[in-house]
Amino acid sequence: ASAIAIGILIFIAFYFRRKFSSYNSTESCLNIETFLRNYGSPSPKRYGYADIKKMTNSFKYKLGQGGYGSVYKGKLLDGRNVA
Repeated sequence: ASAIAIGILIFIAFYFRRKFSSYNSTESCLNIETFLRNYGSPSPKRYGYADIKKMTNSFKYKLGQGGYGSVYKGKLLDGRNVA
């Protein structure tokens, strides 16, 4: 009788674990889809010199010096701030 009870408990544990595991992965996929819809591809985007000059207001606001050169404050067309 105790072996049957243990078997039932193990079955219930696996059932709930699988149910909640699939729920979390579905929710995770929805979060990724929402992010991509709002912000586009996570891959880096290349900009031309003219675009960068426009975004930084002709390199008006220097924030500091980085390992590869000067860092300027800029704003993308959608309003997000960048450096």
